[in-house]
Amino acid sequence: MQQSPPRIRYRPYLNRRDGFTLLHELGHHLLATDKTWCLTVWPSLNDGKGFAQRVEEELVNAFAAAILIDAQTADDAFMSGVTSQSLVQLYDATNASATACLVRGLREPGHRLVMLCSRDGLTLFAASNGEPFNPGNGVMQPAVARAVERMDVTDGTNRFDGGEGVHYRSGKTYTRVRFDVTARGGLVFVVVEPAALDTRVAGSSEWSLDCPACGQNFTQDLSPGLCSNCHEPLCPRCGGCDCEVAAAITCERCFIVLPKNRSSAGLRYCEDCE
Repeated sequence: MQQSPPRIRYRPYLNRRDGFTLLHELGHHLLATDKTWCLTVWPSLNDGKGFAQRVEEELVNAFAAAILIDAQTADDAFMSGVTSQSLVQLYDATNASATACLVRGLREPGHRLVMLCSRDGLTLFAASNGEPFNPGNGVMQPAVARAVERMDVTDGTNRFDGGEGVHYRSGKTYTRVRFDVTARGGLVFVVVEPAALDTRVAGSSEWSLDCPACGQNFTQDLSPGLCSNCHEPLCPRCGGCDCEVAAAITCERCFIVLPKNRSSAGLRYCEDCE
């Protein structure tokens, strides 16, 4: 039974994160009471794979960040672009949480991945507005840990191309990137952008992947979308992704993973073993 008036219950941490959390949940409430969103927008986005949920999370994050950070303060911080240092500047100039500052940075022109990490490289928060793709929270980023180790002082900045790349939960890495890392106490602000020499076009061999479920090789632009769980591109042939490998069925003769369309049809042998 819905409470009247509606209430948001949360566990306060007595830090900057509380304001972002409350505004984030308020954003969900406002969308839940908006007829256009509920009756028109959400159904049009709901593909059954979590796309609508991801869009809503991005919207309510942006809503919270916009309230916590006024336009002039953001303009001052990003005058020379979105860097890890400009994110720290925004963090110092406001009472907004580090997460809110990263989310606000995504609204600036250009493609980038922003991450908040621990000093040993654990991703505490990550979000992206294009490429590089979001690796998700809880993924170790060795490149970030190395950058912190290379800093001469406890708090500092390190910039480099490639390195060990962005690590994904599937074990894949992407190295055609430029890292910008600034450590502030126990927090590490990270901005990752496509490397300057990256001249990829649609259909190129960049982001060429081998589907772990059926072995199909494909480029990211051919994928029907990203998995809502592991955030990896879905295979255009079988719809598989890395998070399905654990539950995959293997051929009873050669033991390779069967394509989803064969295993779901009850087949137990691959095409070569039939």
